[in-house]
Amino acid sequence: MTNTLRLRLEGLRNVAEQAGISREAIFRSLSPKGNPTLKTLLAVLKLVGMRLSVEPGNHAHAGSQL
Repeated sequence: MTNTLRLRLEGLRNVAEQAGISREAIFRSLSPKGNPTLKTLLAVLKLVGMRLSVEPGNHAHAGSQL
């Protein structure tokens, strides 16, 4: 294992620990076929000082139905 890869893996372990989610969840979420849960996404965003927001699209109208 190269030093670069070892540092990246250690970084992901630290992110998982600090975000309060399993290391496996981080690796699974970031894999090529990853599909992170909202819980995982929110935990990582909180860790890096970001938040998720939702805004209406350009064509949304008040009272419109889905």
